[in-house]
Amino acid sequence: MTVSVVSNFRPVALVLLAVGLISALALSGVALADGAKVKVMDPWVRSAPPAMKMHAAYLVVMNPTGKAVDLVGVASPQYKMAELHLSKVENGIATMVKQDQISVPAKGKLIFAPGSFHVMLMHPRKPIRTGDTVDITLKFSDGSALAVKAPVQKTQGMPKKMHHGGHKMN
Repeated sequence: MTVSVVSNFRPVALVLLAVGLISALALSGVALADGAKVKVMDPWVRSAPPAMKMHAAYLVVMNPTGKAVDLVGVASPQYKMAELHLSKVENGIATMVKQDQISVPAKGKLIFAPGSFHVMLMHPRKPIRTGDTVDITLKFSDGSALAVKAPVQKTQGMPKKMHHGGHKMN
């Protein structure tokens, strides 16, 4: 009888072990995208005055595999809209351009940083303050998604001549 209890216990133990491993991967910030393990590091959202209708989020997307991964969208339940953007300077004026797709190179990383790629978070559903956490979901071309928690932090101000490409600030 002891043997049958042990043998009946093994499948249950394996299922529990598998569930535990899957849960650990989900909580560690690792997701499957195009069959690759994509990881996000150092996510944060720039703090702004409570009345501000737009915020920027920054992070690093790591792709340790031999195949490029395409980021095609972003969402946040705390905002009415979220988009992928690229800041660039044209004729001495900083502008933002919406990006429909951004590739994360094979065995490389994509850095979202002030003055470059960023997640544009628009129209918060409630005021966002320093110390809050913003939930962001990155969407990939293979249909997979990666949930990220980004703390809201104070930083240096935005460039003085930032043009928001038709996005109203109020």
